[in-house]
Amino acid sequence: MIKEIEKIILPITEFRHDMTRILDTLNEPRILMNRDKAKAVIVPYELYKAMETVIEDKMDEFLAYEAAERLNDSEAAYLTHNKFWEKLGVE
Repeated sequence: MIKEIEKIILPITEFRHDMTRILDTLNEPRILMNRDKAKAVIVPYELYKAMETVIEDKMDEFLAYEAAERLNDSEAAYLTHNKFWEKLGVE
C-alpha cells in the first residue's frame, strides 16, 4: 500500500515547479484531467474578470426576469409603500 501511495504523491517542490511552468505559459484556459475526466479549469486572470462581469450581468437579467414572472404568476397587486400604509389607514 505504501508503494501505491508513493506513486501518486507529488513532492511539493515538483508540484510548485510544474504549476509555475503552467502559470507562466497560461494564455488560454487549461483543463486539469484525472483518469480521462475533466476535474478543473485554470483560466488567465483577465479572462476570469471578463467572465465574472458577464456572469453578473446575466444573473441580474435572470433575477429580473424571474421576479417579473413570479409577479405575473401571482394574483397579488403591486402597491407602493405609500399606498400600502394608506390602505391600512396609517398616515
